[in-house]
Amino acid sequence: MFSDRAGGNYRLSSSSPCIDGGVNGYARSSSDFDGNPRLVNDVDIGAFEYQSEIADDDLDGLSNAAELGYNTNPFNPDSDDDGFTDGWEVVQGWNPVHSDLDVSAYISSNTSVFGYYTEDSVGDLSMGTMMVGVSNTVVNLSFDVLQSGDLIHWTNIGQSVQWTIPATNREYFRIHAEP
Repeated sequence: MFSDRAGGNYRLSSSSPCIDGGVNGYARSSSDFDGNPRLVNDVDIGAFEYQSEIADDDLDGLSNAAELGYNTNPFNPDSDDDGFTDGWEVVQGWNPVHSDLDVSAYISSNTSVFGYYTEDSVGDLSMGTMMVGVSNTVVNLSFDVLQSGDLIHWTNIGQSVQWTIPATNREYFRIHAEP
């Protein structure tokens, strides 16, 4: 019962039977693999001593102890199911147990204000023409690079690049380009 075995995080989750399951006399060091105190109550089995005040079982940016203070679920990164993680909401000064679906709806209704592209949008990024098409299941991106010596006459300098990326109905996309 690790925090995130698939992601390589072998710290103990709060429900692990390895917490306090070791024998104190066998602890070889005063600190665990992270440098935290090795003995919290009794020694844990494994390289990491469970640290209840810093453990974050759902990886939402709030420790399990902090989740108790906010009345959020330490095993669900989005306790109010509004699409924003509890930790992110706290950093923004939002209430993580109050659904902010109205914010998502507002952003969805005002995509151009936030620099998002809808299925009929075309963005000219002063480096060529970029077309973004969003449907219910995919994002289609077509990219051309044009060259000009006078900013009036433009010539395509390569083949079009196209990407098709899987998407769900509740995702937003930005295009980021670096020189």
